Amino acid sequence: MSQTTPKLAFCVALALGWPMVSTAQLTTKTIVLPPRTPSCPVALHAQQGSNGDMLKVASRHRNEPGQMIQLSISDPAPTRQAVAAHLTVRGLTAKGRAVPAGNQLPSDAQRTVDVQLTSGPDRTLTAQMWVPGVTTVQTIDLASLTLADGTTWKLPPEAVCRTSPDGFMLIGTR
Repeated sequence: MSQTTPKLAFCVALALGWPMVSTAQLTTKTIVLPPRTPSCPVALHAQQGSNGDMLKVASRHRNEPGQMIQLSISDPAPTRQAVAAHLTVRGLTAKGRAVPAGNQLPSDAQRTVDVQLTSGPDRTLTAQMWVPGVTTVQTIDLASLTLADGTTWKLPPEAVCRTSPDGFMLIGTR
């Protein structure tokens, strides 16, 4: 066997795109950024939240299935002081269904939700919302913001401000 055989094998592996493994320790870092569309002037981020109630006896919502969502809105415009948001939430109801692995189900529920926003650090606005009847929230669309002076800021018809809850569920409130 000649000494060019290992060199040739390395060149073939490199040309074919085969993964090369080094004996050095590999480090992987994952950064999750909220999806942003060019037509949306604010950044939306949604997290799944746990309700914390063992039994639905609390007076803040009816005794029906639903999902708690923590919504964050980052607005780079310092003059726009939003106090409330008008949202459209789409998702799935609690009915039984069988789905092949890897397939996304189309939404079978849509709710309109109005939330009061609380100002946080770095001009981030937050709200917790209970979405009754929707047990899996798939998307949240921002329709409008109510500003501190009472005016309403609406998106242009061609604009879309949409987010999906991330895959982690909060087990406590922030």
